[in-house]
Amino acid sequence: MRLVKAVITIVLTTGVSVACTAPAAPKRPVATFTCSPASTPTPGLDGHLDVEQVVAGELDDQVIAVSAGAEGTVQVRDARTLKAMGKPLPGQAPIALARLRGVPIVLISSKEGIVQGYDLRSRTKRGPSFLAGKGISKLATGDEDGTPILATWSEEGIKIYDLRTGRTRRLWDWPVGQLLAITRINGVPALVTGAADSLDVWNLRTGQKLRKGLQFHDESDEPEDRGPDFDRSAIVRRGGRPVVLLSTGSQRIRVWDPATHKRLVLLKPHWGVDALAENLALSVDEFKIVAWNPDDGAELTSFPLKSRVTTVATSGGLVVTGGPDNGVRSYDLRTGRQTGVANGSSLDRLDLLRATDDVGVVRYEDSWQAWNPTTNAELGPPVAVPQLAALAIGPHRGRYLVATTKRSVIQIWELRTGKEYGRPFTKAPGDVSALAIGSLRGRTVIVAETGGSLFVWDLGSRTLLYSSVTKQGPLVGLRLAELGGRPVAVTLDEHSLGVFDLATGSRLKEFALGATPPAPKALAIGHVRCTLVAVVTKGWKISTLDLNTGGDLTPVLEAESNADQQALTMYGDRLLIADEGDIELYDLATSRRLTMAPTGRRGRTPRRSRG
Repeated sequence: MRLVKAVITIVLTTGVSVACTAPAAPKRPVATFTCSPASTPTPGLDGHLDVEQVVAGELDDQVIAVSAGAEGTVQVRDARTLKAMGKPLPGQAPIALARLRGVPIVLISSKEGIVQGYDLRSRTKRGPSFLAGKGISKLATGDEDGTPILATWSEEGIKIYDLRTGRTRRLWDWPVGQLLAITRINGVPALVTGAADSLDVWNLRTGQKLRKGLQFHDESDEPEDRGPDFDRSAIVRRGGRPVVLLSTGSQRIRVWDPATHKRLVLLKPHWGVDALAENLALSVDEFKIVAWNPDDGAELTSFPLKSRVTTVATSGGLVVTGGPDNGVRSYDLRTGRQTGVANGSSLDRLDLLRATDDVGVVRYEDSWQAWNPTTNAELGPPVAVPQLAALAIGPHRGRYLVATTKRSVIQIWELRTGKEYGRPFTKAPGDVSALAIGSLRGRTVIVAETGGSLFVWDLGSRTLLYSSVTKQGPLVGLRLAELGGRPVAVTLDEHSLGVFDLATGSRLKEFALGATPPAPKALAIGHVRCTLVAVVTKGWKISTLDLNTGGDLTPVLEAESNADQQALTMYGDRLLIADEGDIELYDLATSRRLTMAPTGRRGRTPRRSRG
């Protein structure tokens, strides 16, 4: 799921910055402020940052779920309750369950390209380390004439190992692929591989192809002639022999017999094979799980999901899911009832604009979505806004509203329902690049920047209250706050930081940031040591500026990242920075970097948005 940074948005529930105490569900904005940074909890790395893979199996007659997150940990849980069984293990996806000399283990990959087994009972290392190579994409386990083996696919190709000794048995120097499985065909141990437009079967004894592979092309409009989605394909046994279930990408499953090299049937529409159990296949269809019979494609059951899912596993009548909301969930396969949930970390929910501790909104590329900042859970499906440029959230008459911009049009949405709230604002003189929702003299206002001017509208009547020339270039950031008991708008462009009286639009202060490159990237407003500050990132530097004087309140910090896309959020004295691949947490009061972790989120988008 790709989270596009919302660098031009914030909420003014009072003249309060996001780092300070505000009413949980205000019926009317209240102009008060209490400096209590400790009252605002800082998100912690207390779980997964994007669940990249889940697997399920049995351990001592107990169904377990094992999940791997982008932050670099693997957690073993009771599959029904999702209660953690011991501390997390180090590593990342892909993972796989196996048995080593009768001991149940989980095989875990690392970013260094090493696969290591861990005893599922003792959580200690078990067996040799396997030097698979960096960029591991697939793991598969099986048997070669009585010898337990592990197959890995990485940037160094496919490697076959003796699972007990770690000895390399065979190597194919191929680029990374999507399908890797070990089976037996006519009594011969075989490796099935799928990559690009080719499906091949290899004799594990000789390393040679068992027979000519299956090639795909796009020259025909017939579904069976289209290349498959190998990531959603799998091997099953039908009538005692293995067959390959190939997702065609057209909501059909092609069945191919690798022994006879024959295409058997096309099963009824399914998205693909996302998980397998005995006599059961699972497909994730949007926010729904579909269970079906792999013999004939007949649907067995289906039920809705609580969140977007990118990985799923099943065992013992339970379905375990994971996805970009960082959480792991468990469902009863028969009833569809959720039996457990393990919420992940909220550290990467930096893009989430908070209205309260349990109400917020996240911006994606061309949509927004309501989230709970405390549980890190989705509150509803995404709402599509094509050409989304800016986003804001704020309270209005006992509810929370979301404001979005599409060029010169400002739309207002009700956060809980995702429905439009009244008619759009259509009288902005140009494209709106910055947006905020605030309070002014007891009325809710929309503040927008376009063409070098600030425009302030009354939300209830849709009337323009005033416009004010900022004398600044295109804004990098717009924030609302309260300075000396007065509601203000804080603006940031390439060269300066401006402070404007929200009631009159008059400029109160302007602080030059210097004309030398690089230009500022992001802006946050908060309180450090009970002083209202503007935090500005410029190149590698993090500056904490006293908004009363414009001077540095704390020493300038050196960031770990210099990405073009950044978003900032204040939690008391602490600052969170998210860029295109990492998140950083700083204590501004002590000028220390507390942590850094990968987000693992770039490049993903929702499958479907609600418009």
